[in-house]
Amino acid sequence: MVVSYRVILKGSIMRHLQNSAIACCQNGEYDRAWEDVHKAQSPALQVPPEFLNDLREVSGRDWNGL
Repeated sequence: MVVSYRVILKGSIMRHLQNSAIACCQNGEYDRAWEDVHKAQSPALQVPPEFLNDLREVSGRDWNGL
């Protein structure tokens, strides 16, 4: 049961970071968006490739540009 709660909590945190990255990108806060993407990227939850492509385009950098 403890493992289940950890998985749920981890997924919730990852979704929060992903949503935060999207909001930051929409507000032009690209540094913060990249920070959140780096934190959120994990085997449990992948940041959608479409969003990564959009963030790369609007921020003018790639994954390792932080």
